[in-house]
Amino acid sequence: MKPGHVTIMLETPEATQAFGRLLAPYLKGGDIISLQGDLGTGKTTLARHIIQSLGGPDHIPSPTYNLVHIYEAADFDIWHADLYRLKSTDDINEIGLMDMVSDPSALCLIEWPDIMMDFFPQDHFKINLRSVRESPELSRELSLSLPKDRSALINIIKAHFPTHQSTS
Repeated sequence: MKPGHVTIMLETPEATQAFGRLLAPYLKGGDIISLQGDLGTGKTTLARHIIQSLGGPDHIPSPTYNLVHIYEAADFDIWHADLYRLKSTDDINEIGLMDMVSDPSALCLIEWPDIMMDFFPQDHFKINLRSVRESPELSRELSLSLPKDRSALINIIKAHFPTHQSTS
């Protein structure tokens, strides 16, 4: 396994929520988190619990139709974007997403980030969620690549969640 990378199992939706709560205190303005995975794998659930753990409101709707929601945390703003409906890079500039990812005082949580990946720094948080089992609960495999300056988080994550050797 490469340094700064870990794959864990999230056996329940509550485990996904707990992972968001664990990760949140280690995030700061200027961080970008790309959230990838198929529909229903927990991207919005994870983002919601990160935002709430940083002081966001109790109700965090999916940004699917609005594209971007902005929340205030104690020390920085949080931009939560869902790029599923964007079709071209022209859309990125039109709705201000380049400003979002270049703002050193904002945390960016970006679902369906593929259309923007070329604009992110190489060294950002990359999370990929994958369904691995349907019953009795939806289990997810979460693969995480961390920025170099946060690689010590691997040991904290491993202490709280079972690691998993990916089969894909």
